[in-house]
Amino acid sequence: DIWSVGVLAYVLLSGYSPFAGDTKQETYLNIAQCQLSFPRDLFRGVSQRAIQFIKETLVVDPKGRLTVEECLEHPWLKDEADIPPAIVGVGFGATDLASDDDTPNDLDSLN
Repeated sequence: DIWSVGVLAYVLLSGYSPFAGDTKQETYLNIAQCQLSFPRDLFRGVSQRAIQFIKETLVVDPKGRLTVEECLEHPWLKDEADIPPAIVGVGFGATDLASDDDTPNDLDSLN
């Protein structure tokens, strides 16, 4: 769900869990109360749009979180992502990288 997307974004951008406490109880309390901070030393170089994205996904009430569509349209992902449009949404496997005509068939040499 979208909460998980926010947690993963926080971890990937900072290297730390957003709600970690010194004890399990403290961690659970941090999650329940959504005690969220963005320490400057961990988020140096991270854009305000990325931080806003995380804040909008880590909302206690699921109805207040971004939807999947809103996530995909968020300025952080839509405007700041540096992904060439030619590869967005394209899935390919190893067989798609070269046609059979371009690669030698090692089995032919066994005959």
